[in-house]
Amino acid sequence: MTSPVRAARPAPRHQPADPVRRDRPDLHVVGAPVRRVRGGVVVAVATVVVFGALLAAAVAHSLLVSGQVHLDRVGVETRQEREL
Repeated sequence: MTSPVRAARPAPRHQPADPVRRDRPDLHVVGAPVRRVRGGVVVAVATVVVFGALLAAAVAHSLLVSGQVHLDRVGVETRQEREL
């Protein structure tokens, strides 16, 4: 078995009452941190905007093409009616 006696601790070192005083800057209250926009959010928004612009261009193009097909059909029908 072990002995219940504990080893003596060394006495704490006492510092002098007034050590050489170091000049420190005064403390002051810091304002709230500035929130920065994260890069990932900017990339995601830009991707959505580009995708939306391309989708809108595709829809506009398909409307123009379908309108042109309709005009071509009307033109063919008109020529056929004139020939009769």
